[in-house]
Amino acid sequence: MDSVDKRTRVGILLSSLADMGGAVRVAVSIANRMQRDYAVTIFEVTDHDRLAFPLERAVQVVPLRVQAERIRGRLGEMNKALFSALQAHPTDVMLGIGCDDTFVALRPCRRAHVPVIFCDHGALVNQLDDRTTTFARRACARFSAKTVALTHQTADDYQRIFHTPAAKVCCIPNWVPDELMKRPHTYDTASRKILWAGRLDREKGVDHLVDIAARVLPNHPAWTWDVYGEAVLKTNDFDVDQAIHERGLEGRLVLRGRVDDMYDRYDGYAIGTLTSYREGLPLFLLEGKACGLPLVSFDVDTGPRDIIEDGKDGFLIKPYDCAAFAAALEKLMDDDALRANMAAHARATADAFSEDEVYASWCALIAEVLKR
Repeated sequence: MDSVDKRTRVGILLSSLADMGGAVRVAVSIANRMQRDYAVTIFEVTDHDRLAFPLERAVQVVPLRVQAERIRGRLGEMNKALFSALQAHPTDVMLGIGCDDTFVALRPCRRAHVPVIFCDHGALVNQLDDRTTTFARRACARFSAKTVALTHQTADDYQRIFHTPAAKVCCIPNWVPDELMKRPHTYDTASRKILWAGRLDREKGVDHLVDIAARVLPNHPAWTWDVYGEAVLKTNDFDVDQAIHERGLEGRLVLRGRVDDMYDRYDGYAIGTLTSYREGLPLFLLEGKACGLPLVSFDVDTGPRDIIEDGKDGFLIKPYDCAAFAAALEKLMDDDALRANMAAHARATADAFSEDEVYASWCALIAEVLKR
C-alpha cells in the first residue's frame, strides 16, 4: 500500500445512492475504503432522496440528474452532464459500476480523457439472450481500459465469447467487510435455525425456497427457517406469503423483512442457504462463509463455486433440483459434527475475500491503468 499516490483522483459512476442493490452496496464500500488513500468522487446518474448505505464524509458526491429512460436520451443527457461534471471535478480514472451506466458514460469519459474501468457485477452468460445488455457489455469491454469480473468464469467468458484480450480483463471478487470478517465467531451446534437472505423475487428463487422448506421442515419439527429481505415482490404470479400458507409453513418458514443489524444475526444460525436462479458473486454466501456457516446452494453458472468448496464447507447442488437440495440440507441438519467441521473449514478459507486482500487488487489495478 506504500505505493498508493494519495493525489490520485478516483471517480465512481453508479446509478443512485438510494439503490438498495448489491452493486451499489459494493461500490459504496469501495468508496469508503478508497477515500483513505485517494480523492474519491461518486458521480451519481440520478439524484437520491436517501442513502441506502452509509457513506464517509470525505467522499464527494456529484449528482448528474439524468432523467431520460430510453437509451438514446440517456446517451445525450449523460454526454453533456458527465462531461461537464468532469471539467468541474477532474478525475484520473473512472470506475463504472454496471454495464448500463458505464455504457452511456464511455463517450464523455473519452472526451475528458478519463480511462474507464468497467466493473461488471453480473454474469455474462446469464444475459446473453438480452441483445441490448449484451451489446452494452461488448461495448464496455471494448472501449474500457479494463473489465473487472466478479468470478474467474465470467473473466474467462469475456475472452471466450467477446474475444476480449486477456490483458484487458481480470477477476476481483467482492470483499467481506472487516466489520464482519474480524469479529469473533463461535459456531453453535445446538442451533436449529436455517438462514436465507436476499431480494424476495423470482430471480432469487423464492419458489425453490418454499418448495425445499416444504420437503424438510415437516420432518424436523425442532427446526425453523428465517428469511431476510426486502418486502415481498409478487412477480410472475408467485406470492411468497400465499405459498407459505398453502404449504402449511406458517411459523416454520418465517419472513423477517429487512433489518439493519444483519451482521449481528449470523451467529445464531446453523446453516446458510441460497436458492437463486442466477448470481454474480453472492454477498450472502461470502458473509456466511466469513461467519463460519455451512452453506448449501444451487451450483448456478457463476458465483457459488467460487465460494463453496463442495463437501468441505458446504454443498453445491445441481441447479434447480429441489429434491437434491433438500437431501443435502437434511444431511447437515441431522449431523452436528458435520456442520461443525464445515463451519471450521469455512472460516479457515474466508481470508481470500478479506477486505485487505481484495482492496490490494483494486489499488494494483488503478496503478496499472494509470501507467498506460
